[in-house]
Amino acid sequence: MVPLFTCGIGTPFIMGHAAYRLRSAALTLATVLYGLGIGVFIVGAGIYGDSDLIPTWLDATMMIGLFGNWLGGLGHALIIRGSVFRQPAPPIPYPAQT
Repeated sequence: MVPLFTCGIGTPFIMGHAAYRLRSAALTLATVLYGLGIGVFIVGAGIYGDSDLIPTWLDATMMIGLFGNWLGGLGHALIIRGSVFRQPAPPIPYPAQT
């Protein structure tokens, strides 16, 4: 639920945690892409203080970055949460050899 509550800004962090925990190259790539998406949004919003001054191509790219992180990250996080937080099975004790 982190992407939903943080408007997508927390998505790269939870994907990075999942990539580290699962040792997944694909999730590492997803982390980089989510980071780029939110980075484009933050930099674009910071450079152009007024949304009327933003060029159309940059505005579209920013919205893809924002909603991709927000809604796409939420869906992605919900899909992988089971494998990220799976508890290891307890070891099966063998009977004592006498």
